Amino acid sequence: YAAINNHADAIYLGGKKFGARAYANNFTNEEIKEIIKIAHLFNIKVYVTVNTIIFDEEIDELIEFLDFLYLNDCDAVIIQDLGVLNIIRHRYPDFEIHASTQMNIQSVEEAKIYKELGVKRIVLAREVDLELVKKIKKKVDIEVEVFVHGALCISSSGKCYMSSIIGGRSGNRGRCAQPCRLNYKLKTEEGYLISPKDLYQLPRIKELIDANIDSLKIEGRMKRAEYVAQIVKSYRKAINAYINKQEFNLNIEEEDIKKIFNRGFTKGYLFNEIDTNLINKEASNHQGIVIGKVIASKNDKIKIKLLSELNKGDSIRIVGECEDAITVNQMYVNNKIVDVARKDEVVTLKSHVTGLNNALVYLTTASKQIEELSQTTKALTRKVLISGLVYLEDDYLCLSLSCGSQKVKVFSTKKCEEPKTLSINDRLLTQISKTNNTYFQFSKLTINVNKPIFLDIKEINELRRKALDELYKQLSLKHKDRNIVFIPFNIPKIIKKDATFKAKVRTLDQLEVVLKYDEIKEIYVANANLLQYINGDRKGFLLENWVGPTNYKEKLIHERLKDFQGENTSIYLNVSNAYSVNLLENLNASSIGLSLELSLKQIKYLISNYKKLFNRSPNLEMEVYGRYELMHLKYRLGLDEEELTGKNALVDRKNFAFPILLEGGCVKILNSRSVHLLDYLKEILDLNISPIFNFTIETKTEVENILDIYLRGKKDNLSFVTLGHIKEGVL
Repeated sequence: YAAINNHADAIYLGGKKFGARAYANNFTNEEIKEIIKIAHLFNIKVYVTVNTIIFDEEIDELIEFLDFLYLNDCDAVIIQDLGVLNIIRHRYPDFEIHASTQMNIQSVEEAKIYKELGVKRIVLAREVDLELVKKIKKKVDIEVEVFVHGALCISSSGKCYMSSIIGGRSGNRGRCAQPCRLNYKLKTEEGYLISPKDLYQLPRIKELIDANIDSLKIEGRMKRAEYVAQIVKSYRKAINAYINKQEFNLNIEEEDIKKIFNRGFTKGYLFNEIDTNLINKEASNHQGIVIGKVIASKNDKIKIKLLSELNKGDSIRIVGECEDAITVNQMYVNNKIVDVARKDEVVTLKSHVTGLNNALVYLTTASKQIEELSQTTKALTRKVLISGLVYLEDDYLCLSLSCGSQKVKVFSTKKCEEPKTLSINDRLLTQISKTNNTYFQFSKLTINVNKPIFLDIKEINELRRKALDELYKQLSLKHKDRNIVFIPFNIPKIIKKDATFKAKVRTLDQLEVVLKYDEIKEIYVANANLLQYINGDRKGFLLENWVGPTNYKEKLIHERLKDFQGENTSIYLNVSNAYSVNLLENLNASSIGLSLELSLKQIKYLISNYKKLFNRSPNLEMEVYGRYELMHLKYRLGLDEEELTGKNALVDRKNFAFPILLEGGCVKILNSRSVHLLDYLKEILDLNISPIFNFTIETKTEVENILDIYLRGKKDNLSFVTLGHIKEGVL
């Protein structure tokens, strides 16, 4: 209601499953069905989120949900999973697909490949700057959407596994526990070191529109309805003012936005925000606005000198040497109880603590603002404007309604009679105009009946009802004649490979040790200079960097989509089902890294389903040892390159240390412990999955010890390790 009443052009929402906000209330199928109809009345599109990674055991339920959305007029689905993309292309080829920001699209090359795969719109990664947006719009005929307001992820979307590994709640499954909003230590600093401010682009609407961006996205599925109302209203005003060359009071709108919710504001990487303005290290919750200062604090009473108005029902937070939070139920000015205290007045309130002298007072909830906004959240206040014509045709009363290009014509079931006493002509206008309990309102209604007639009032009311119902059906249905089809999946010819040991290395010291072990047939390096040391029948691959190098001749291990030309894909491409494997094979991937969020049981299910679907076995690989990359950051945490070598670590409240490493322009926060799957190695090899050893900050001695344990039968002496998700998977 808030989005529609405040004139959003589209709304996005989630069902009870498969959406990246699993802890929002979300909607039942019946609710989604009704929302789509109502939104379409106002020419508003509805996009449904199916933007989590999907496991093979969920595919049947997923298809049932997609069938429902497709057959019930959903305008588009927002997706993350490559397998979901593959299914939609082969089952509903005309269903509009939006690639979620969870797909982390950051280049022209990726935009091209997604367009070739049938994606209509890409929601760009939040790390992309405006110049790259313009380049994509210029070089690729694809719709582009960017986030303009709301909560930011500090990690690249789709590349964050912190919540998943720490507590089993996967961000890629919509269940992020938001560990980025917690307190950390780094060197001598302590605070909310990876908690971003809120994205705020209201002052930059001109630049966004001029960049030919197709859609501006507001984050808010976990926020209150009044938040949605305020943000949509403010951005709509700014857009209309720019398009219509009208005045726009930025200061007023900005203050209203700050009052409804803010963690401090940042313009984000879209406008090349510097690191020091990206993070709010002092707090991770709603800040509100400063409205005064405590000038006296004694026992349970405080006096506040106000900088702006305070109303009964407002909520305030007081921050100084001590802190307090108060909902204003009773306040005094000059010893008189008041409902409103004005700017420059001194107001007296009851507090919960003493010692608040000189503390700043923040308004966190403005009761008047909430009351006003809530008028747009309780019910639909907008009406669809229609025009109507009432006339006679063969003595039947006809009501013709039109709205835009849609027209309906309905006749009375009975013929009109000659009036015995009074005609009803004078009452027709009043009676037909009664649309109060509907979504419609007449902007024009013409009565063209040129002779006295009589028709029962009940018959006239029924005529109006039938006409409005028919118009509702026409306006609410945007995609007619949809039919589910089945286009066979292409099964490319892939050379079957036997499982072989592989290793990832970052340093020459690590590489020298790995080269001593003949069992390791493929080596992935973080530095192209290391490739010169790999010879013989071994293969060397370069790990893909931040945005994917385009000028290397070496074979790459990819985290991004392209024509892979026989190269391999990373475990960070979030492959979690057989349909994803098939899509990557059709892009010429040779071997495919499995998501680190799969359990062994789910891996077996994936392989079984793949064989059933495609009548062969896939080439797969997975990490059996190493520190998972829990976050991929553009943000450098205030560290220089010499400090980003794994020697420094982010330390959490339980004293776990997460090493920080810079590779190819991307800062990686590594897990505090290495995954260690020695007990599962035989099963993994029996499934013909290639095991990967991932060496990050290990010394030569540590690398040798690990490889001896896995490959030489040395006694397992590794401690402070983890099984990751191999036993139980993720929520």
